[in-house]
Amino acid sequence: MELVWGPELSYTESNSQVYKFLGSEKYQSVLNSIYAGLGVPPTLTGIAGQSGGFTNNFISLKTLVERLQYGRDQLTKFWQTELEQIRKSMGFRKSAHVVYDQMSLSDEASEKNLLIQLADRDIISHETVLERFKEIPAVEKVRLQREDKDRDSEKIPPKASPFHNANHDKEMEKIDKQGDVNKKNQDSKEPKSPKNDNGRPPFKQDEGPRKKRVETPKSKPGVAEMFIWTSDTLDKVSEISNAYLGVKGKSNMRQLTKAESKELEDLKLSVLTNLEPMQDVNIAEIHKVLSSNKPTPLEFRKVLASKNVSVEKMTIETYKKHIISLYVDFYLG
Repeated sequence: MELVWGPELSYTESNSQVYKFLGSEKYQSVLNSIYAGLGVPPTLTGIAGQSGGFTNNFISLKTLVERLQYGRDQLTKFWQTELEQIRKSMGFRKSAHVVYDQMSLSDEASEKNLLIQLADRDIISHETVLERFKEIPAVEKVRLQREDKDRDSEKIPPKASPFHNANHDKEMEKIDKQGDVNKKNQDSKEPKSPKNDNGRPPFKQDEGPRKKRVETPKSKPGVAEMFIWTSDTLDKVSEISNAYLGVKGKSNMRQLTKAESKELEDLKLSVLTNLEPMQDVNIAEIHKVLSSNKPTPLEFRKVLASKNVSVEKMTIETYKKHIISLYVDFYLG
C-alpha cells in the first residue's frame, strides 16, 4: 500500500481515557435520585451542600425509618407464617419468635422513660411496654414465673426494693433482744402491789348476794357472719359421718347405699337446724342435739321442697351450697 501525503492531509495524535468514562460523576445524579426516593437525607449521602437544613433532613430520615419499618413488618409476617408451618410439621408446642436488633434514631431514653411512667399510671399495659422494648410478653411471663418459684425456694436472693433489708435475720434477732431488755427494764421500774389486777383484795369474800345478770337481746348477725357460721358449723356436724359409718359397719362413704346416704344427710340437717344460730359449736353440743332426736323443723322442710333441693337430685357439694344459702335466708327472714 502506498500512502499519498500532501498538504490536504493533517495528522493529529489522540488517545482514549477509559477511566474517565466510568467515573462516579456519570452515576452521581442517578444515585441521588434513588436516595431521595428512599428518603435518605443529603447529609448521609455526602452532598450536604445541597441540603435544605436540619428540619428537612430530620423529616427525610423519619420517612426512611418508617419505610424500613414497613419492610421489616412485611418480612416478619412472612417468617411468622413459615415458622408456624415448621411448628406444625415438627409437632412443637410453641412457635419461635422473630426478633430484630434495631437501633432507635429518636431520643430512646426519653421515649422509654415515658413508657415506664405510663405503665406505672395504668394508662398502658405492661405487655405493650415489653413490646416497645422489643421483648416478647409471653416469654417474659414464663421467665418471671420461673424466677418467682426460684425466689420462693430461696435458690436466688430476694428482689431488692426501697424497703429491702439484706440482713433480715440479724435485724429480727436484734429486735427480739431489744424487746427482752425493754421488758426487764419495765419490770424493774414498776412497783409491786399486794393487790390483784382487778383491785379486789385476795381471799376477800362477797359481803352480800350479787346482782342477777340481765340478759340483753343480741342484734341479728349480718349475712356474711351468718354465712360463715353456717358453713363452719355444717363442716363440724359432718364429723358424725365416721360414727355413722361405724354403726352401719362401713369403711368409707362409697360403701353406703343411696338410702343410707340420704339418711346421713337428713341427720346432719336435723342437727344443724336444731342448733342455736351463732352459738359456739363443739362435739358436746352436737351429741346433745343428737340425743334429743329432734327432727328438722317443718317450716324449713317446706322451704327445701319448694326449692326442689334434695340430695338425691344433685351432688353433695351442690346440695351443701343450697342448704347453707337457704338456712341463712330462712334464719334472717
